[in-house]
Amino acid sequence: MGGRNFPQLQSCSINSPTTYPALSSDVYFPICQELELGHRSVEVAGRFRAPKVYSISMKSNEWTPLRGSKEVILLCRAGLGIQWQPRVLHLSVLCDEGLLLSVLKLLPALNELRLDIARPCVLGRRFFKGLLAKPMYDPKGKFDRNWDEDLPKDVGNWESSICPSLKRLVLKYERWLRRTDRLDILPPLMTIGWSRSNTPTPLESFLLCFKRSDTKWEVLKLDNGPYRLDLAALDIPQLRPFQGFSSFFISCVTATATSVLIHNDENRQGLPDHLQHTLPIFEPYFYKLSALRIHKTGRKQSTFDILPHFFRLEELELYYVDIPSYSVNAGLPLFQTLLRLSLSYLSLQWMDGCVFTRLKRLYLKTVSFREPLSVGLPVCTHIKQAGTDRLPLQSIFRVPTLIELVTFDDAPFATNHGLPLPPTRRLSLYCGYYTASESLVAGITSLVELEVLIIRFDRPNPIPALLTALGRTVAEIGVPALRSACDALDRNAVDDGDGEDAGTLSRGTRSLNCPNLRRLALWIFNMNSASERKEIERKCKQFMDTRRRAGQELECCRIWWGKDTTPSIVLDTSGDEFEVNWCSKLK
Repeated sequence: MGGRNFPQLQSCSINSPTTYPALSSDVYFPICQELELGHRSVEVAGRFRAPKVYSISMKSNEWTPLRGSKEVILLCRAGLGIQWQPRVLHLSVLCDEGLLLSVLKLLPALNELRLDIARPCVLGRRFFKGLLAKPMYDPKGKFDRNWDEDLPKDVGNWESSICPSLKRLVLKYERWLRRTDRLDILPPLMTIGWSRSNTPTPLESFLLCFKRSDTKWEVLKLDNGPYRLDLAALDIPQLRPFQGFSSFFISCVTATATSVLIHNDENRQGLPDHLQHTLPIFEPYFYKLSALRIHKTGRKQSTFDILPHFFRLEELELYYVDIPSYSVNAGLPLFQTLLRLSLSYLSLQWMDGCVFTRLKRLYLKTVSFREPLSVGLPVCTHIKQAGTDRLPLQSIFRVPTLIELVTFDDAPFATNHGLPLPPTRRLSLYCGYYTASESLVAGITSLVELEVLIIRFDRPNPIPALLTALGRTVAEIGVPALRSACDALDRNAVDDGDGEDAGTLSRGTRSLNCPNLRRLALWIFNMNSASERKEIERKCKQFMDTRRRAGQELECCRIWWGKDTTPSIVLDTSGDEFEVNWCSKLK
């Protein structure tokens, strides 16, 4: 064949040719579309010139990955991925998975891939993870979103770096998984079809063929990923705890492509009785998980005891899931990696003595604790609290860098004693019917660094006392001990009858309460009295004038009545638009 031209040859199959004498010159196949190479034929393929080859098949009888990898390397030297850009590739060779991924990267136009695999351990999880499509967005860039923003459901476009045009995939195992084999290849294997369904060229066909012990071939379709697969069909004893394909198992499988595990137990299937069952399968993927959100329905709580296996977790959200108390010396990895933490309907006892070195945002809803706690949050900037009565934030959490505090509970201000608030620059509060004016004023005026104050009132009674206190000096308003609201309104109003400040402006410069306050927004939800409106409007103007004359003028002051979407009172000096979304957030 050396030096000859075969102008009409369309298909060529060479199996186990004689090795000597070797070809001394090239062989030309100008229109050949199918090329099949068998054992000892790879070196000979270097002499074949087939620029229009469409399908390439390679079969090798080598019994070790090292010898099989050499065959694949020789095939690349012959032109695969360079002169040869086939649309169909059929490989039956035992080779290294990293090498095979490198070869597939050279074939971006490949439409069909068929792999004959002797046993499951030949190609591991690294290979199947390489075939997964991944979201194009960066999940880490989403962790600093607002409180009302959920984990992104629409992650936009997906892409695959290996064989992006692949439409048909066939995996053929001569022997299937046994009890002693590792199952870590299953999650990415079962996710390939689902992940690529979000790409511009989804898989049209994905077949998994394997033999049972009775040498009968079984064929499973994995086109749509794990959602339509019956675990019983896989015939794997280790998966029996997940028979019926529980939603939690599906969530773990799909997390291998996104690094985000989201499980909403809407059907009340519940978590597995022992989450340790998931470790033999998913432990390698828990290492790289970035976000974990588990919402469990029902009053019966489940214990989540696998936190030590998450080494890159940046967001954790748990609902009705208990966390066992770990030893402080154990040093959970999430203490150094977590950026955002949301806990609802569980105990905080596991956090005692812990320091979250990178945590930026903390959300607590109806949490509990049995003993005094001490939790370090050295870089936390945002805290949101809801549904937890009398939670002593300042005594539990050490938060030196807090920027925003949002609380939906009026329990801290329901008595004359109240609870201290941690220092913050932005404060959003809810004041119900049982809010005590003295406690509210004492808590707010103690915040020296406060710049933005947003409050929703169910009744207008505490507002005059608050405006009075914000227009007074620290010496005149004892903190935390304050005069009663009635006494403050009658004898120490913001201004006297002559319009002069009741303080000591004439005696020189003095510091008012909350000296850094620049923006004030009040929403009085139940306001029916016209006289009360006029009184609050008058107090507000006096308060603004007092701070202006004291050299601590506010940039913005706005008040909403009832369900109005536009403020009824606007006292602005900056002219900037003020955020009004807080009205819906505090409902």
